[in-house]
Amino acid sequence: SAISGVESRGLTVSIENDHASFQMLHMEYYITCGHCFDAPKVNVLPGRFGVGAFTSTMTSRGTRGCIVYTLAGPGGESLGSRLFVVVGWDVPLIADNKFFMEVLEVPQLEFPRILTERKRIYEKLSRKLVAAGQTIQHHLEIPNHGGFSIAASMATSGIANLKLELHPLHLTRIGNGD
Repeated sequence: SAISGVESRGLTVSIENDHASFQMLHMEYYITCGHCFDAPKVNVLPGRFGVGAFTSTMTSRGTRGCIVYTLAGPGGESLGSRLFVVVGWDVPLIADNKFFMEVLEVPQLEFPRILTERKRIYEKLSRKLVAAGQTIQHHLEIPNHGGFSIAASMATSGIANLKLELHPLHLTRIGNGD
């Protein structure tokens, strides 16, 4: 008798912090489909990286969800507001992979610890999914703290790999002010 293979899809998430002082802290995740095979690092400190893995289950049709990190300054202090980076994905069994990434200021103290708050943010941001093969970038200046550039990209290969990178702020100023 033949044993049939179960089709499944997975996602590897790579998080890299190339910023000299900003930190990504208190990781939380939310999954609507599939399960967490290996949770990403809870804290990604300056100069460090982390990896996580999510996969489909026998009853799911892929994996969908998001990861939330609190953005903080050196020593974990607030950057003047409650800033978060949220990166999400949709890796279906058959269709094309998609992802989103956003930097949010969320005043509600329940976010991101309370599951219903993560679900609310996921449902709002999942309307912004873009196709794999693209890059999403945000550049933010924060008064008295400098700033940062953050980018997310997803490979178009059969193995879904979502990459999130935090860097020092890189803005090109046009003109020399003369």
